[in-house]
Amino acid sequence: MLLRRSGVTVQPSRQVHDLGVIVDSDLSLAAHISHVMSVCFFYIRQLCLIRRSLTTDAALTLVHALIHSCLDYFNRLFAGLPDNQLTRLQSVLRAAARLVIWVPSRAPVSAAVRDVLHWLNCPQRVMFKLCLLTYECLHSLAPEYLSRSCVLLTAVLGRSQLLLS
Repeated sequence: MLLRRSGVTVQPSRQVHDLGVIVDSDLSLAAHISHVMSVCFFYIRQLCLIRRSLTTDAALTLVHALIHSCLDYFNRLFAGLPDNQLTRLQSVLRAAARLVIWVPSRAPVSAAVRDVLHWLNCPQRVMFKLCLLTYECLHSLAPEYLSRSCVLLTAVLGRSQLLLS
């Protein structure tokens, strides 16, 4: 579909890049997830080259700075995405965990991610960020424009209506 305005034809874009997030025309965020994965795997490959020279704490710090910050940037947008999209991001976390704790590439790493590194899986990370933002809004710790948008259900319905339902 073309848009004509003042004699100029404008073609719609399939993707828009704004604030570091790539939004595609179907709002699937598949392009953004692919971009995040490619950036994270680039960092992981670079860290693999110097891993022997790093202590475990230094490797963990670099993974937090480079990989986790990339995965957590605007990850609230991932709420409600299909599991196959979040599974793609989970592969980045597994690769980063293998880098930090020296696990071979084919070995299972899920237990180590949970028990040794204490990292949340991707769906849990998204839910944690949403819960944290809600907590901040309800306790006036978030910016005012967000806090105004988050209202307790008791304030909307009233206690008697909640007890009846």
